[in-house]
Amino acid sequence: MKRFNLRPWMLAPVVGVSLWITGCNSEGTKQLETPQPLFVSHLQLEASDHYFAKREYVGRIQSNQQAQLGAELGGKVNAIHVDIGDTVTKGQPLLTLDTALLQSAGHELSAQRQQLLAQRKLTRANLKRQQALKKKGFAAEVDLDVLVSELNSLNANLQQVAAAFEANQLQQEKSTLKAPYDGVIAQRFVSVGDVINTGQASFSLLAQQQREAQIGIPMKHLAEIQQQQQWPIRVGDTIYQGKLINPGAEVNAQSHTVMLRFTLPADASLMRGELAYLQLQQRHQSEGFWIPMTALTDGMRGVWNVYALNPSGDDYEVVRRSVELIYMKDELAFVQGAVHHQEKLIDTGLHRVVPGQLVRLVQESK
Repeated sequence: MKRFNLRPWMLAPVVGVSLWITGCNSEGTKQLETPQPLFVSHLQLEASDHYFAKREYVGRIQSNQQAQLGAELGGKVNAIHVDIGDTVTKGQPLLTLDTALLQSAGHELSAQRQQLLAQRKLTRANLKRQQALKKKGFAAEVDLDVLVSELNSLNANLQQVAAAFEANQLQQEKSTLKAPYDGVIAQRFVSVGDVINTGQASFSLLAQQQREAQIGIPMKHLAEIQQQQQWPIRVGDTIYQGKLINPGAEVNAQSHTVMLRFTLPADASLMRGELAYLQLQQRHQSEGFWIPMTALTDGMRGVWNVYALNPSGDDYEVVRRSVELIYMKDELAFVQGAVHHQEKLIDTGLHRVVPGQLVRLVQESK
């Protein structure tokens, strides 16, 4: 059997490696024995016997006046003076019908009047002569009666023609459709050359001075809403104070809500058809705690968990607790469960800890 003689210079590397391994193991053991504590942010629970839940009920912006305008007479459309989106003032012409036939009839009535005036002038002159002759005994009483009757008939005909002429002028005036109030043209239904019937809708006019929100409310909240007159109404990102102007008349058969009307500020720049949301704060009697959403983590079977902190010497032990999520608002949650008043919870960074781990509070690191 051959023996190997190890010389000292051959043992030196082996001894060095052995010492290096021993040093590494010693250092690793030292690190495991003295781990650095993890500092966590926390909150202290404050119990509450109620919470407010914000609800929003949707409706639409409407004009307090909306009219389907049509001419009082039928005829051919001769001119249109406005279009969709135009702002109009009360009395401004919107549409004009062809009045050629009316003008012709007016000229005819004017000529009839002139003819009747001439006949009445002649009859008056004849009557005057007959009255003079009668005084001299040269005229019969019957001739005077005929002339008086003819004069009365002419006066009646003149009144009839005058009334017909006035009606003709009124018809010509009514042939121009005018705005009944200040507003904005929402729709136009006719064009130049169309022949329209009496009262046929030609324009849709929306009142510009005032806007209102029409919002359907469930019956169970009606009494609560009627207790005050002003309510916050959100349109887009803007909150307006709306004033309740009617208490509701009936329940809608389809939506089972009561339609309420709220006036909005006159200077509000709103358009008909925009969505409006009535904001309602409802108080619910229920004991629980408000915590940030970052303090919640998913649990088994849909249960929510929080991490409580139990004192353990100079540190705190992380303990998992199950809670029930009652209501969420913005970044906060109202919860109930296995937590109590003044207890400390980790409020953020839950992914860094596990139940049973010892941690310290951020405040204690100072």
